[in-house]
Amino acid sequence: MQEQPDGWPGTLILEGRTVARVPISPSSERGPASRDGSGFLNPAMAGSRTRSILMLADALDNEWLIKPGKPIRIIDALASTGIRSRRWLNEIPEIHHNRIHILCNDLDPVAVQWAAANLSEYPTKGDLQLNSGDARTLMFDSGWQWIDIDPFGSPTPFLDSAIQSCARVAVIDVCATDTAALTGSSPSACRRRYDAMAVVDDHRHDTAMRILLGALARTAAKHDRVIEPKLVLFDDHHIRANVVVRRSKQAASELHSRLGWRVHRPNESELQSSMDSGLHPKDDPSSPQPSCLLPYDKPPQLQDSRISGPLWTGSLGDAEIMSRLTEERVMELCSPDDELAEQSGIDEEMIDSSRRLLLNCVRGLSESSQAIDCPVILPVDEIPKFIDIPGPPSPASLARTLRVMGFRAAIAVLQVPAIRTDAPWSVISEACRQVFGINLAN
Repeated sequence: MQEQPDGWPGTLILEGRTVARVPISPSSERGPASRDGSGFLNPAMAGSRTRSILMLADALDNEWLIKPGKPIRIIDALASTGIRSRRWLNEIPEIHHNRIHILCNDLDPVAVQWAAANLSEYPTKGDLQLNSGDARTLMFDSGWQWIDIDPFGSPTPFLDSAIQSCARVAVIDVCATDTAALTGSSPSACRRRYDAMAVVDDHRHDTAMRILLGALARTAAKHDRVIEPKLVLFDDHHIRANVVVRRSKQAASELHSRLGWRVHRPNESELQSSMDSGLHPKDDPSSPQPSCLLPYDKPPQLQDSRISGPLWTGSLGDAEIMSRLTEERVMELCSPDDELAEQSGIDEEMIDSSRRLLLNCVRGLSESSQAIDCPVILPVDEIPKFIDIPGPPSPASLARTLRVMGFRAAIAVLQVPAIRTDAPWSVISEACRQVFGINLAN
């Protein structure tokens, strides 16, 4: 019989349709978790865990990772009390259960005791093994098709081991909570951990995601591998990057075609270089604009305080996959059913809360897929600094107007109101004036 950990039964929680017990009551405040308390659970990461379920289910349903019917080896490398692993087996369609083989690991033996007690109390269907050990050593034991890395702080100490431990085609789903470093608020940490720099402005969240992807891409290239981002999000206090990793010496040798720099308030020559490189819509480069991307092999003066990078210049997601991450899909897979309250002692308020969080974690993702690969990210609060309009336009109205004008545009799922678009600056200027009903003839 499984020995129960000290403090059991702890606090009963519901995430998705998975019941769990944790050692301490999780704080209702959003934000980064502390190191205090073995087996902590941060409720602010619930949406991230839900999206990992959607992505794994999508990979199995649509066969973009492994061949039909083949098994998938998964390591939840820094699992704490194991709720992500248990949710995978509880909420992935049952048709895939016999294909999933999960190793749920944490260095803290107390956390693993809580994971074991939860597994005993609330059994799941499927192969789920528990382990307490160093994730970096453990990853080398197998060629994994799915590696989840959810550390406290920066993931960089684990990236090299993870990349080397991938099967020929694999997913690395990595979390970074050191957003002060990635957004440039802590410039020394950004240089030390990511060998990069970042300007702190309204583009900082997009910049942070690209710096993390750049670090992943450079690590992959060292081992003759390349990355393909499937879903990358800045969510509250952390970044989650789901990327496919493939072996390809040739593509790894061409790494720098997907790396570059962000220039904030670029001058005319920088805008022209960005346009010539296909990283910015072609237009009159003499018009002042908020930012542009430059290719890696045409670096600006790196001492310039306007420069962020090196960073990823490619797409931040897979439009086809993201289009399937709908509210209907998340409720189909993860919504708790009405019988759960009677079976597990969960009250109706907890079920309603779980359902609201499920809807929130995918809101806007499907719509944003329409422009996820577009080169321009435009925080709307910056627009009045460059265009004579009364104030920031509504992102929804601006995106809709640009689409009517024949361009791709969508609201960006970001920490600030913003759109992504392939429209040139002159068209954006015209669309903004249309939004405010300004007569262009005047």
